[in-house]
Amino acid sequence: MKGTHQKDDIVGAPVLPVKTSKIFIPADEKVVSTEIIYGTLIAIEGSYIIQHVTTPQPATEKEYDTVEKPASDIYETNAPYPSVIHKVRAPQFLNGVKVALVDLMPVLYNPVEGQLKYYKELEVKIITEKENRPDWVMPYRDFHKDREKILNIIDNKDDFLRLYQVSENEMTPKFLSASEEPSAAAGTRQYVVITTAELSPAFETLTTHKASSAGGGFTTYIEYIDEIAAIYSGVDLAEKMRNFIIDMYTHYGTQYVVLGGDCDGAPENQVIPTRGCYAQVGDYTDAYIPSDLYFGCLDGSWNFDGDALWGEINDGINGSDIDWFSEVYVGRIPADNYTEAMNQINKIIAFETHSSPTKILLTGEELESSTWGGDRMDWLYSFMGSIPKTTLYDRDWEDNNWPKSQLLTSINSNQHYSINYSGHSTIFSDIKLNNNDIYTMTNDKYFFVYSQGCYAGSIDGLNSDNTYKSTDCFGEAITNGNSDGGAFAYIGNSRYSWYYPGGYIKGASNLAHKEFVEAITSGNITKIGVANQKSKTDLPLDSQLYRWIAFATNLIGCPATDLSALDLFASNYEGSEGSANVPVYNTPVSAGGGGGGCFIATAAYGSLVEPHVKILRDFRDRFLITNFAGKSFVNLYYKYSPPLADFIAKHDNLRMIVRATLFPLVGISWVALKLGILPTISIVLLFGIGLIGLTRIREKYRA
Repeated sequence: MKGTHQKDDIVGAPVLPVKTSKIFIPADEKVVSTEIIYGTLIAIEGSYIIQHVTTPQPATEKEYDTVEKPASDIYETNAPYPSVIHKVRAPQFLNGVKVALVDLMPVLYNPVEGQLKYYKELEVKIITEKENRPDWVMPYRDFHKDREKILNIIDNKDDFLRLYQVSENEMTPKFLSASEEPSAAAGTRQYVVITTAELSPAFETLTTHKASSAGGGFTTYIEYIDEIAAIYSGVDLAEKMRNFIIDMYTHYGTQYVVLGGDCDGAPENQVIPTRGCYAQVGDYTDAYIPSDLYFGCLDGSWNFDGDALWGEINDGINGSDIDWFSEVYVGRIPADNYTEAMNQINKIIAFETHSSPTKILLTGEELESSTWGGDRMDWLYSFMGSIPKTTLYDRDWEDNNWPKSQLLTSINSNQHYSINYSGHSTIFSDIKLNNNDIYTMTNDKYFFVYSQGCYAGSIDGLNSDNTYKSTDCFGEAITNGNSDGGAFAYIGNSRYSWYYPGGYIKGASNLAHKEFVEAITSGNITKIGVANQKSKTDLPLDSQLYRWIAFATNLIGCPATDLSALDLFASNYEGSEGSANVPVYNTPVSAGGGGGGCFIATAAYGSLVEPHVKILRDFRDRFLITNFAGKSFVNLYYKYSPPLADFIAKHDNLRMIVRATLFPLVGISWVALKLGILPTISIVLLFGIGLIGLTRIREKYRA
């Protein structure tokens, strides 16, 4: 069912779909009652045996002997399951507003009769009342980007728009409850780097690029960790750094944060600190899962009870759950020195300023005797449309063991945009490679890695044997260890990752991976850090399993790196459980002309994130692909423009001519995005009529 995930948190229970309704309410109101209004209950013809939930396993375990049976109290009861089809979860806060969460379970299963029924419609009605706005809630800034983020998450968009009808100027945000005015013009520090004085020259290279049109055109700022430690309050350096980020968000319009520098060793020895969070899954407990979510989700302290454990389910505002919705997006470049920092920064800049490969590489290992990573990657690929792919699966290889030499050959061929992996790993090995193999990479088309392996993203260097290692983890090594090849970004696990043994492929770490992919290929999100965060907010985070996964999955890279090309390559995107209410359009795949779909404009301006190109892309998404005629035009354009774009990109004089030719189109698109399509058509018609009138008057006087 579209827009759902599988409810898999009760071992022995049937695996059935659940949909989370996200309902906007003002931050100074609370939910006092919830009512579900039922639509038609429809029976599905036939008799079914629904798979039951098994115990999830960390991806280090290759042998799994326990055979778990279905729960007898459910499967031997002649009654629909579940008996209660909704669950109210702790509310969340996002950019100064509150989001009520209600889980809906629209499918009922009678295991004795094998009968399935589903509600075609379910309506959620909530009653609220006023309360004091909680402390620790971030102010509402009324930025366009904040409004866009809120509207992208909530279901009741009309309610939000009725209360917040007019957006203020982005440089003068409206603080609804703050007691102080901004200390400087908001929006002046959109992209903030926290680093050391020694590494500052390297990160100045990054901020200079990010301030350019090719890098996104951000206002940038660098702060030294020593200054933060001296000025800001907190129980430790991590809390001081978070309080600095809160200050930047509140007063300077910060959207993205890069943590730049070494974070190896125990917390008290880290230069750029981590925050370790608590989770327990079965017999596995970890009190310190390094999680950069703490530095992006700014509501509440994340330690309400004041003990030694952070991120517990009662550590949020007033003892509720912690904040999972990010106000800012965080990435980390955990470089030990200037050389390592420049290695990764140069790759980021190269990726953002050059054309990208068009293939993705799917890699899957044998997780255990009846469980294949390839099956999980195949499900993941169903959300990638027609992206060209290469696969390396143990399942399909002779002796069920593909050799790492094949992977290195693929990497050095410069053909792949990303590598996706489901399998085993260690702190120093991942995707069947070890740290030494990274230095044999010679690719100059850089890729990103999303890995479901364990500990390969252990940014603090803690191994599974609970000892700290002096050598960098695999995720660090592949991004900043090799100047001649490797990845520009890595998303992986700082501790264990998780899977369900057997044939159930739609849960645990694979679900988070799927949510990341779908966030991009659905066309709604293009920034890698935003997609990584979005992959977590759609998980059932009241489950200890998914809390662990959300904590552990961190980004080593720049959170503002644009992945628009992946959206383009994912033409014909549908998804086996695709997200509702997103534009779907069919486009052929081509490597030519850059990315984002605007081939000719990208070739002319040199970057798919250049502001003029972004205006044209936004016009396409808002006005063209929403109707049949527009889709038809876009399909034709995608079919015939790439060869022309390639030709334009190779001739500087021609690029200048094309930019001049596109200028009126960019101007009209900008007006349409600001005023709407009908007023723009009216303006163009009036201009045309006026031009015709002036021409006739001129001809009359000539006569």
